[in-house]
Amino acid sequence: MTVIEKALVISQTGAGCCIPPTVGDIDQSGGVDITDISVLIDNQFLTLTPLICEEEGDVDFSGTVDITDLSLLIDNQFLTLTPLPPCP
Repeated sequence: MTVIEKALVISQTGAGCCIPPTVGDIDQSGGVDITDISVLIDNQFLTLTPLICEEEGDVDFSGTVDITDLSLLIDNQFLTLTPLPPCP
């Protein structure tokens, strides 16, 4: 299933789109990695391409995807390796 097909299914069913166990899988690949950081950077600062799943990007559950979420992903992957919270 393509990214666009996933987004369409989510929007039609109204189901949550976060893939357990944690938030942060921005590209919906099944795991959190550097690609998710790249997609979030693109969303926030480059092409502003919408995310497939806003729930995955709102890592701090603030209600909006912003630079704080990006900082938490970077921290999780490269700095303190602090675990990400579970899907809502």
